[in-house]
Amino acid sequence: MATKASSGRVRLAYKFIELHKHQYPVQIICEVLKVAPSGYYEWLHRPLSDRAIEASSQKVYIIMNCMRFARPVAPFWFSRVPVMYSAPNRSSLVKS
Repeated sequence: MATKASSGRVRLAYKFIELHKHQYPVQIICEVLKVAPSGYYEWLHRPLSDRAIEASSQKVYIIMNCMRFARPVAPFWFSRVPVMYSAPNRSSLVKS
């Protein structure tokens, strides 16, 4: 039976493999991380637990509320963009 610490390490390794499988072969990553490829594929096809589904729905709820109440932020370079004046505006800036 795996201890809680080792099962957490294995789960973290599987998440790492999921994120990097497009860069390196799964077999190589599994050898480096010392986990079984069969365990990774079993983890990949395992359905989400009720707790994981609840946690993901809470994250979506929090993100949506943050987006709803957050103040829009201009990009850092926005203040450096030169102001463009149209022809009527340019003529109104010239002193008579």
